Amino acid sequence: MRTKIFLFGLSLLLLQGCGYEFPTSSTAEEPDLKELNLDRMTIIGSTISAGYMNGALYNEGESHSYGALIDSLLNMDSFTPLSIDSKYGYNRNTGSGILGRFYLSFRNPIQDWPARYNEDGEAISNFNGDINQVTNFSIPGLKSFQIDDSDALSGNTYFDRILDKGVNESLLDLALQQDPTVVLFEPGTEDILGHVTLGAAGEVDPLATDISYSDLTPESVFEDNLNDAINRILNESSSEIFMLNIPDFTPMSYFSELIWYFSPSEWASITTGSYPPFGLYFDFNQDVQEHNSTADREERRPTIVFDGTGGNAFRSKVIQDKYLSDAQNNEGDTIPKYRQMTDDDHFLYNVERIYTERIQNDEVTFGSYQPIDDMFILTKTEKEVAEERREAYNAIIENIAANNTRVHLVDFAGLIEGVNNGLVSYDGVTYSLGFDNKTVVSADGYTLNHRGQALLANEIIKVMNANFGSNISSIDVNGLKGTDIKLDF
Repeated sequence: MRTKIFLFGLSLLLLQGCGYEFPTSSTAEEPDLKELNLDRMTIIGSTISAGYMNGALYNEGESHSYGALIDSLLNMDSFTPLSIDSKYGYNRNTGSGILGRFYLSFRNPIQDWPARYNEDGEAISNFNGDINQVTNFSIPGLKSFQIDDSDALSGNTYFDRILDKGVNESLLDLALQQDPTVVLFEPGTEDILGHVTLGAAGEVDPLATDISYSDLTPESVFEDNLNDAINRILNESSSEIFMLNIPDFTPMSYFSELIWYFSPSEWASITTGSYPPFGLYFDFNQDVQEHNSTADREERRPTIVFDGTGGNAFRSKVIQDKYLSDAQNNEGDTIPKYRQMTDDDHFLYNVERIYTERIQNDEVTFGSYQPIDDMFILTKTEKEVAEERREAYNAIIENIAANNTRVHLVDFAGLIEGVNNGLVSYDGVTYSLGFDNKTVVSADGYTLNHRGQALLANEIIKVMNANFGSNISSIDVNGLKGTDIKLDF
């Protein structure tokens, strides 16, 4: 790993020293659109469609969203977002203070992952454009049931910033007022993304009136609201609808960059300290063994064993897991819901700053002496629950597309799966979901960078060409910026 980081850093320095510039896209010939009418292309969506990237919404991200890229490719000059008018954005992932977008940098030559730093940010300001000229009605954090309900969306700062324009309509109302000929529709990304990025801290089946950002949307709520939105678009416009399904985000770097076990250097730091962890869970293990001796098989609990010679499973981090069975020892005391991680669990990148600081201070106790809180982990069970719900959402989306000739499915899920399996390339470059120089993921670890947005735009273009016989060319993905990883040493 150290060699890989060193070579990667060296390649960055060489590129910088040579004054390398990414190639620009060549001017495409005027496409034959056939029966596809793009005169009034309108977008309704959430985080991905808005161009949210690197943990923030800002000008450069908006101008490299898939809608903006398609508009630029076709020289339509009609793409108008709910412009944020911000150079570095406001990062909602960093707690107090006004911090902007993330960027990545290795702190030292032996670190196994890049740290996330912040640019200076700007507070979210009110929208100062003309709402009647907007064509991209995409709001970061938007869930399916909020598309046609302004009251449900109230409190979302990216939506509230347009209220001083006298807006009391829903996003769908505003979009339909444009009399769209094509609607690019991203209806369900945040019904999954908000839940999994926060470690499944929310509810799985909340009441329809109480759904928060961290909750999963109940399947019936998703289906009813999506059907209502589609029917309104079909009945109140002549628009063709290109609807995105929902990808599995868990192969992305936010969920995979931090490893589930202690690396050799971390392990050395733990075991050479004043209080090695080998006997730390002796009493806990005794209680668990007492419980297991009388419990049914499915109610038994794992013990915690550290052994540096036993492989990764015996150097794995200790976590809290709410899905473990309730248990008591012989005295009736509650046994904490602790276990060691496996390769089916995800150590989330929202803990990177805390975790890195502790390592720098030789305090590698997070996951050994101190079990990691569930909010920093997406466990195997939590992932399975979310995945089952995502598949249900996608079945609803795909059924709507199959039963309406004016609704066309854009396989966003298939695109991300293909990238994860090393099957997506452009002009000889194969892309990835990790933090490397070929990634399509931005510095927050779960949204698309410029190249990822271009790949999604090309997927939409492919569906347009296939359904209408048009010959729109692809966007030059390699000509766009990736995610830089700097060296802070």
